[in-house]
Amino acid sequence: MASHIVWIRTNKNNAFMKWLKCVLAATITFLIGIGIARILTERVTTSSTLSGYSCFARQIDNRDEITSSNSVQPVAEITDIFLADKELSYNGYRVEILYKDVTIDKRREEVSYCVLRRNGLTLLKFDGVYSGIGNGTRFGLLSLLGNEEKQLVVSQDIYRGGNQWIVTLGKSPRKIYDGAVWETGREGDDLGIMDIDADGTYEIFVPITSFYNFADHRLSMMNVPLPSVVFKFDRRAQRYVPANPLFAEYLLSNHKDREISPPSNADNHLGDVMKATLDYLLARREAEAWLFFERECKLPDKAQIKRKIKSVLAAHPVYRHLKPGVTGFQ
Repeated sequence: MASHIVWIRTNKNNAFMKWLKCVLAATITFLIGIGIARILTERVTTSSTLSGYSCFARQIDNRDEITSSNSVQPVAEITDIFLADKELSYNGYRVEILYKDVTIDKRREEVSYCVLRRNGLTLLKFDGVYSGIGNGTRFGLLSLLGNEEKQLVVSQDIYRGGNQWIVTLGKSPRKIYDGAVWETGREGDDLGIMDIDADGTYEIFVPITSFYNFADHRLSMMNVPLPSVVFKFDRRAQRYVPANPLFAEYLLSNHKDREISPPSNADNHLGDVMKATLDYLLARREAEAWLFFERECKLPDKAQIKRKIKSVLAAHPVYRHLKPGVTGFQ
């Protein structure tokens, strides 16, 4: 009798386990199906958005830990104008992404780059940003200058780095922004646009990455400051130039009621102090910047930190270009 009871219980347990496995399998299949459907939906939406190259913006979503508290908001990203295609024809020009092998750290790596051609002739080449794991190159069209003509935007990216170019496509192509010239920019997703002064022409927002070396100064990468530089199109010079002093009130609005982390957390404390100080300095509010720094920085080596900030900025082309009271743009 006892053996029959054990056999019945065993069979019941086996039946229960089979039922449980079926339920789990069905649940997993259902969840996978939802995931695939979501991915397909996003791809369809992205494809629809890209058509016509007209929709350029989605709000910054703080997706990267190093940019989470550095970007001035609201700024529109240009991510959605980048095309999945490797070539494009527009206004008599042809844009192509090409590939080549380069040697990096004694290893051969395939990298991508972009060329602008007309009538079979290469007019411009967008290249020079590589890493040990290759790179990525993207392009798209966007109307930034308040008319119907579109400009070419090219981004060549590596992890936490890269360069962006903006080119007019009139009778002769002209680079109106080159991040390498100004030592600005990171990945293409970090380039933002906004018509701050509502004059019909978009300003460009790009970060400065020259303070990465402060990661050696008790700063985690999360707290390394990436101060924003606002570039405004100068119609007289026919290019984008730094213009933070023109938009100082907008750029500094985040710091009016900003709370500084206590010095007991030196990482967060120094990050908070540097982010605000650099925004004031790039707006050429020198006196306010250093008054803020002296008042808020509670670290024992603040004098050394101040010297290092001054040293980095003194060598930076954006800071050298900006002067107190920059006003007139044509």
